Amino acid sequence: MPQWLLILSWTCLPVACVCAAIIAIDLLGGHRQHMWIMNVVWPITALYAGRWRCVFWFMMQIVMLCGFGTSYPVNWWLLRSGIKEKM
Repeated sequence: MPQWLLILSWTCLPVACVCAAIIAIDLLGGHRQHMWIMNVVWPITALYAGRWRCVFWFMMQIVMLCGFGTSYPVNWWLLRSGIKEKM
């Protein structure tokens, strides 16, 4: 493992923990999410999103487009055949 990668990981880990702690303090201070599971997920995402959050959200958009592309034909078929009702 390259030495710079080890230094980077040991540097980013405390920063991510501080971000998660700040989010947890904010949630405990009364700024809660509407769904209870998001109160758990929100601080955890600070641990892995950190520096790479732009890449994470870009890839999330690509995945959403792939999901739409694969589900659209199936939903169209289900509506046509009467198995599924229109929303």
